[in-house]
Amino acid sequence: METNIGEAATGLYRNREYAKALPYFIWLDGEGRLAVSKYFEVWPDSMPVYTVNEYGDNGLLLESRTEDENRDLLHCERYTYNSFGKVSEYTSYDAAGKAIYSYRYYFDEEGNRTRSERYDGEGNLVSTGR
Repeated sequence: METNIGEAATGLYRNREYAKALPYFIWLDGEGRLAVSKYFEVWPDSMPVYTVNEYGDNGLLLESRTEDENRDLLHCERYTYNSFGKVSEYTSYDAAGKAIYSYRYYFDEEGNRTRSERYDGEGNLVSTGR
């Protein structure tokens, strides 16, 4: 995917597990949306990790990929939306493209979420909720 990178910003984020402020860089696309983020030291002594976001023509996030320093895929999340512009399905995949888990969301006629379902990577229903 070719990412049109516009503005960049830097800062620190706090990794709760290691109670340490960690540096990051973010790049925004031409619409001001997060296009790429680069985090350092996500885990002790780890290489930087990139998150690359892809948006549809309607401006909604379609895919978010996490890549290593060599830009090899670590995992990705894909999103589908309903007619209200709300996430109706979210699936997380490993580097080989195998589903890890997914969520499905159901809505009433006014667009209010009425039910959610969580599935494992094999498509088995694991839990339900609101």
